[in-house]
Amino acid sequence: MPTVTEAAFRKGVILVCAHSATGAMGLLINRPATNMTLRRLLRESGLATPNVAIGVPIHAGGPSDIERPFVLHSSDYRLAHQTMVIADDVRMTPHEAAIQDLGCGRGPKRAFVAMGYCGWGEGALEQEVQDGSWLTMNARANMIFDQPSGERWSRAMEGMGIAPSGLSGLAGHA
Repeated sequence: MPTVTEAAFRKGVILVCAHSATGAMGLLINRPATNMTLRRLLRESGLATPNVAIGVPIHAGGPSDIERPFVLHSSDYRLAHQTMVIADDVRMTPHEAAIQDLGCGRGPKRAFVAMGYCGWGEGALEQEVQDGSWLTMNARANMIFDQPSGERWSRAMEGMGIAPSGLSGLAGHA
């Protein structure tokens, strides 16, 4: 919402990946990381250099733990005890082995790589939603895998039937 002024979250689209009574965790899905590619990430992590074409962009997933990779991917890939179900045909594997598999052509058919995450403590995300800082909608695989990063915010607004020009920085409660 316009009331969110922190640069990292302005017009941010966050996929909430885990939510419980103790807190929440999510990934920004519309912030491409500048000057980072999968090939460079593999090299800097000391992992094998891939020998296949790499078209997986790297994104800034959030301000916390920015050195840690998180892979959102299609359901055709699974790493035992690591992969989490997020939504229909969206899984998350927060492990370097998933990055290695992507680079070597053994990964999922569709993937999204983020470095870092967004985190909220107990009740914090719920309070931000109640305060009108965030709008919510169901996760859609096509938004993560098929839409260009720069279009995700406007497409999310369209998907909720909201015209961005009609948003206000003032919140109210009925």
